[in-house]
Amino acid sequence: MKKPSCIGSASRSLRWSWSKKLIDKDRDLACKDVVIAEHQRCVPESQEALGAEKQRGDSLEIDLVAERVKAKTAEEAHKVSQVALTVAVSAYVYRFRQSRIVAIG
Repeated sequence: MKKPSCIGSASRSLRWSWSKKLIDKDRDLACKDVVIAEHQRCVPESQEALGAEKQRGDSLEIDLVAERVKAKTAEEAHKVSQVALTVAVSAYVYRFRQSRIVAIG
């Protein structure tokens, strides 16, 4: 028995439609593979940049701690020098008064 021509035509049309959809899906998947490959290529570069920024941040944190220590040390040195200055001035005033007392007396 021979198939009617409209069934053969519909069958060919259906096969052509399915193969076009498959070709379109293959193209779409190929494009997505390219995008995925580009993203995978960028990941190591991003990780390197992130690592460099982390090291820079760590370095700045170390510098900040060092500056705090310097400031604290400078503050302590300033306090010690103020005490030494007070002692020196007191000794000078005491000697000056003693020399005046001796001169008057």
